[in-house]
Amino acid sequence: MWQIGSNAIFNHAQIVTRLSAAIKQYREHVNKSLLALYVTSIDLLIMTTNDADIRQTARSLPIALLRARETVMGPYRDMLAKAGVSEQKWRILRVLIEGGPMEQTSIADGACLLLPSLTRILSSMEKEGLVTRATDTADRRKTIVTLAPAGTQVIAAYSAESRAITVQLELSFGKERLDTLLDLLEDLNMRIPDING
Repeated sequence: MWQIGSNAIFNHAQIVTRLSAAIKQYREHVNKSLLALYVTSIDLLIMTTNDADIRQTARSLPIALLRARETVMGPYRDMLAKAGVSEQKWRILRVLIEGGPMEQTSIADGACLLLPSLTRILSSMEKEGLVTRATDTADRRKTIVTLAPAGTQVIAAYSAESRAITVQLELSFGKERLDTLLDLLEDLNMRIPDING
């Protein structure tokens, strides 16, 4: 037995228990301090990484392409709003006016649309009288889409304005530079399968 102070008397087991509790409390305090320091370090690392990522977006190809698309499409969107057709519908009309009647897969490729989206849009365009659809006589599994007179009229009514926008873009950016850019983008598009492995 041990006497601590004037009144407290503890046996060996009680002292060991109290010392163990004190040591555990101390360790928890130290561990919490270390954990707080660790979390703070991680937060600083994440902030630093995020800052670096934000700076890198200025030279990110996907973001640069998106910015360029928004810049280029601005005047065209104003034109399409007057025409009463969406960007997707305008692309489909252009593909058909340039290529004539064709199967849906070819339209999806030319208009840069997923086939399920194209099918939905074509249903809407057919109701609006812009296109017609018919089963391919040579292969009944395929559907041939043809430009309807109303669709031809939309292209005819706004082709001059569309061309004027393109000419203005060529004047602002430079026709040769624009041609070079288009060639580079086409080359990139052709090389994407190699990049994806």
